[in-house]
Amino acid sequence: MEFLVKRNKGFEQIAYMVYDAEGYQFKPENTFDYSCIRVNTVTFYKPEFVNHLIVKRFRQQFNRLSGIIFRFLESDIDDDSDTDCMLLLDDVERLRRAMELNYQRYLENREYIQYIHELAYLDNQIRQKLAYINQLRQQEYQTSHTRSR
Repeated sequence: MEFLVKRNKGFEQIAYMVYDAEGYQFKPENTFDYSCIRVNTVTFYKPEFVNHLIVKRFRQQFNRLSGIIFRFLESDIDDDSDTDCMLLLDDVERLRRAMELNYQRYLENREYIQYIHELAYLDNQIRQKLAYINQLRQQEYQTSHTRSR
C-alpha cells in the first residue's frame, strides 16, 4: 500500500491512497528507524523529481567511472594491460545497460541521448588505448623476433 503525503501551510496530511500507480521506486540510503514508522522504499511519482533523482545517481556513478578511466588513459603504457582495458570496457557497458534498462523510461529523451553519447565517448577512448597498446606490443614482438635471428 502506498500513500501520498500532502503538505499544506505547515502541516502534513495523507491526501489519498495510491494502489498500483507507476513511479520510480528506490530504497533510501539513510533509513531512520522510529518506533512507529519504518521506511523501506520510497516511490516518486512526479516526473521532475524522478528525473532529478536519476540524473543525480547516474552523475555520481559516471563521475566515478570517468575519473578512473581518465587516470587510466593518462598512465604510462608500460603499466597498462589488456585486462585493465577489458575491465573498464565492462564497467562502461554495465553502466550503459543500467541506463537503458532501468532509467530510460524515466529520463527525458535529450538527457538520455547525452548520457549514451558520453558513455560511447569513454568506450571509444578505452578502445583506442587498447589498440595502441596492442600495436606497441606487436612492434616490440616483431623487433625482438627479427633481432634473435
